[in-house]
Amino acid sequence: MLARVIGIGDYLPLIVAAVGFVVAGALLLGLALAGSKPDFIRRWCGLFSVGAIIGCLALYFHNWREDQIRVSDQSLRTGWDLQKIETAAFFIFSDTGSWPTGTNPEVTKLLSTTTVAGESILELDYLTISSSGAIVDPWGSDLLFTVTEEEGLKATSRGPDRIVGTDDDLPRNGRS
Repeated sequence: MLARVIGIGDYLPLIVAAVGFVVAGALLLGLALAGSKPDFIRRWCGLFSVGAIIGCLALYFHNWREDQIRVSDQSLRTGWDLQKIETAAFFIFSDTGSWPTGTNPEVTKLLSTTTVAGESILELDYLTISSSGAIVDPWGSDLLFTVTEEEGLKATSRGPDRIVGTDDDLPRNGRS
């Protein structure tokens, strides 16, 4: 996953919301204790309430942006994993003249047990393997393997929506 520097911008929405709520609450408490409703207190109370609402909205959208960054990081990692799998399959094809075929667990086992010069062609340490032995993407779906004469073995992830054939499938637009 890509590293990201945390700055004041990450906490600013929370700070604005907290200050707005505290000041608005203090002004409301002052109104209740004073028993009067001077115009300037009502104006300031309204102003800080609006600030608190804006802070809450900013916090919501900030968290939404973070979720999008997380999905992007997962997609990037998945793209690298797919390339590693396809490269390992190419090594098998180069050695045997045939592409690995079968179910996901069968292909996974073949890729992980085949060696070239004593080294495994696919290290499973960085991939997620389900209890059935299948390689899964970060969203929990088994990867799909297809073999064609033109392209060989191609690995595909269903993407975040977990539905085959949608725009978020990886790789995107044929080959990325």
